[in-house]
This record gives sequence, structure tokens and C-alpha cells, in this order.
Amino acid sequence: MQVMVIIRNFAFTYPMFYAKTIQRLMERHQIMTRRATVGDLPGIKELFRRAVAGVDNKYYNNEEKADWAACADKPGHWEQLVDTCFFIVATSADGRITGFAAINGNGLLELMYVDRTCKRQGIGSAMLYELEDYARGKGLKEIRADVSYAAEGFFKNKGYVVLKKQERKAVNMVMGNLLMMKRLVAGNGHADRREQD
Repeated sequence: MQVMVIIRNFAFTYPMFYAKTIQRLMERHQIMTRRATVGDLPGIKELFRRAVAGVDNKYYNNEEKADWAACADKPGHWEQLVDTCFFIVATSADGRITGFAAINGNGLLELMYVDRTCKRQGIGSAMLYELEDYARGKGLKEIRADVSYAAEGFFKNKGYVVLKKQERKAVNMVMGNLLMMKRLVAGNGHADRREQD
């Protein structure tokens, strides 16, 4: 059974279990999403630093996390993402930014972060499904993402598969991550996992 979820006046169709879960979490925590603006960047960068600092040391050590967090200070980087990507923020009822995510026109998920104090509230799921629906509306057949080892489980649970392990440079250090991909199914926010195997 399918159900429609309304987020920011966009309609999403998902299997009943996922839709009800997302809708319940969004209502309970009063989560809303909207397009990011350049005016949001100070809050986005601060959330980014906090999220990276909160990554478990079993995935990345303190030196790696410090270098990764320094990406917040790359001149022009964030402004370019706001200008060229479908870049959204999730906000609480009081307007505080609790997460952000962006996808480019080629279906590359550029980034997705949730405030570590807001984990398990459906924020990441809501943002990811909104990006997937945007990509589907653009006629894209798949989404690819460079995913940290810490986020692998989240993306696997959303139907993404690991294509390969890889290395990416943050500011001064090269760190490992995963290239993951999900095939999009027209009109359905969540592909049948049997189709992913």
C-alpha cells in the first residue's frame, strides 16, 4: 500500500510503513524543510562542524575530524552549493536549522548532515526522500553519494548499495569513504529492495 506525505507543498509517495514513520516523526518533532539561502550559511557551517565533531572515533580519528570540519571554511564552497544545487534545510518549530542536504543536477548527493542532538527524529529520512523526489522529477534514474563510514548504515537502510571504497581529500588530509548508489523507481519513493540486489 502506498501513502502520500506532504512536505513543503511537495507530495511524496512511499510504502505505508516508511510514510507513516516519517510523518509521525516530523509531526512529533515539528520538522519542516525549505530551500537553503546564503543567509542560512552561518548556521549550516556551525551545524556541519558539530556534526563532524560528533562522529564516533571508531570511524575517523580526531585529526581526521578536525581536517574534515575545516571544510566549513572553504572560501566560496558553500555559496556555490546554494547557487547550483537543490539545497534544503530542515528546521525546528522555532526556526533553528536541524539538518541540511544538497543534490546536484547530475544526481550526486553533495552533502547531508543532521544536528547530532536531533538524531533519530526522521530529519535525515525526510531530507533524503525530498532529494530523491527532486531527482526523480528531473528524470534521473539513480543517485550517487560519497558516504562516510559512519553514515553507511543509514544509507543502506534507505536502499543504497556500496559501489566501492574510495579516498577523498578534505582540506589537508585524504580520508576513506564509500561511493554508494540507489536506483530510483518512478513514482515510488522507496525502491523495492529485491530490485537493488
